Amino acid sequence: MSDTGPRFKFATKSVPPPPEPTPEQAARLDEAARQAGFHSRQPANDIEKPVERPAEGRAGQAGALAPRRRVARRDPDMPSHQIYVKGPVVAVNRFIAYCDENRMTYIDAIEDLLDRAEGKPK
Repeated sequence: MSDTGPRFKFATKSVPPPPEPTPEQAARLDEAARQAGFHSRQPANDIEKPVERPAEGRAGQAGALAPRRRVARRDPDMPSHQIYVKGPVVAVNRFIAYCDENRMTYIDAIEDLLDRAEGKPK
């Protein structure tokens, strides 16, 4: 190979970040996005602010896309493990129906069924 070809030095080239929009520009951009049916993707710390729903367009889906407070489903300090269970469709559908009827997560339903099998009171 010869060293006469072009040399690219990507590591030494820096690209400046795009300039931040002024508050007026940001407001115009937000309004245009809202009119086009886009919804805010602000971080969770902005959840307490009221969500403005579009009057037309995808009004039926607006509630589903509104930010909601996340519910802690498990203790973050507790170690977790994952299992995969394959079984007859009838049995799996019964388990899913049980979870839906009792409004339980799968792990909560498993714990409930294990407690019942061991005779532990609720």
